[in-house]
Amino acid sequence: MVDLISILNSGESLEKAVILTRLAMQGNPDFYAKYSTVKVLYFENLPRRKNSSGVHGTIRGLFENMNLRRETGYNSYEELWDDKDKVLDILLNKGRITERIKGKLLKNRERYIRTIPNLPWHFIFDGFRKKLLDLVGETGVKIEYIDFKKTSFDVMERAPNPDWRSRPYILNPDGITSSRYFWKGWSKKANKNQREPIERSIVLSPNIHLFLKGIYYSLFERDKNTFMGFRKFKRFQRNSYDEGIKFFLDKMDSRCVEEPRNVLFNGLLDEVDKKYGAVSSEAKTNLAVYHYLNKTI
Repeated sequence: MVDLISILNSGESLEKAVILTRLAMQGNPDFYAKYSTVKVLYFENLPRRKNSSGVHGTIRGLFENMNLRRETGYNSYEELWDDKDKVLDILLNKGRITERIKGKLLKNRERYIRTIPNLPWHFIFDGFRKKLLDLVGETGVKIEYIDFKKTSFDVMERAPNPDWRSRPYILNPDGITSSRYFWKGWSKKANKNQREPIERSIVLSPNIHLFLKGIYYSLFERDKNTFMGFRKFKRFQRNSYDEGIKFFLDKMDSRCVEEPRNVLFNGLLDEVDKKYGAVSSEAKTNLAVYHYLNKTI
């Protein structure tokens, strides 16, 4: 038996990955039982639109969609401001801010409050993280965190010039979110201008193409025994995803396995369609994820 990394059930947040995994194991146990170990990955999420409400994976997402007091002991950004030394020490220890940025945030409440909502909640709320992992503990699946701030440099060094498919979303030290495309450039100055925003970022959230390339370079290129599970989507077309899957198939076709549909999670998305009508894919996933969590935990 070999190991499998399930791309189909990996997600931009721990909560999405947990729900996808739990429902996949319930719906398709025989398929996943063929592998000695099944791994699912999660990373960091940032809103893709300027006016997005709190997306899953962020502190704002929890604030807007769950009983945060019960799950974390906090109920407002003001309470997190009162605990700013603790929160900023966590970011400092994770290498997401410098001592200089920490000092600026300690003195600037407005900047701190602007930054906090987009932080990954699992940086701060370890008790809730363990509670979610318990939901998949009995399945035997391993859920692993990937730090794309580190992984993105592997992609950047090998990216064509320009790589319009690989697009990181960034939470900058001033609390403002932005995005960029990879462009290595032909000079040291151009390369420095490309790298510095990523090096200084507090959060880096990959788009699907950057995610797929990143995990290939960081996981599959060195490990020749692990298979990748994926699924081609027929309900909608995403060029970045399709190109990323093609990249994988070109590199390691013999170790790529098509996974069965996650019918139970798709059912959650269908319920959102019936209740809310036409909403963005970001909003639809958000509604499905938190509706499930609020019913389950």
